[in-house]
Amino acid sequence: ASFTPQGHTADGLAPKSAQGLSELTPPASPLSPLSPVSVVSSSGRPKKDLLDLMLSEKDPKTGLRLSDENIRYQLVTFLIAGHETTSALLSFTLVMIAKHPEVERRVLAEV
Repeated sequence: ASFTPQGHTADGLAPKSAQGLSELTPPASPLSPLSPVSVVSSSGRPKKDLLDLMLSEKDPKTGLRLSDENIRYQLVTFLIAGHETTSALLSFTLVMIAKHPEVERRVLAEV
């Protein structure tokens, strides 16, 4: 069986060793966060995630696929960009809350 980066088989099921005693668990739906595919097209066919696309699709002009090295660079870029964006937003949010005591009180009351 082939496995996705999430450790699931191509049909979206975790291998039996990962399922433990839950062999009676129904298969993951296409919208399940446990499924290797998280989006379904209007035709009902699963759409691939970004990694699947980078691994399988060809450039329409050249017919070439991305090299493994290029895919690694792309994934590191997405990881760093996602981390940087999240940390910058969190820092900005905390500074803005600290500058507005009335908002800070409402936030503290809510959490």
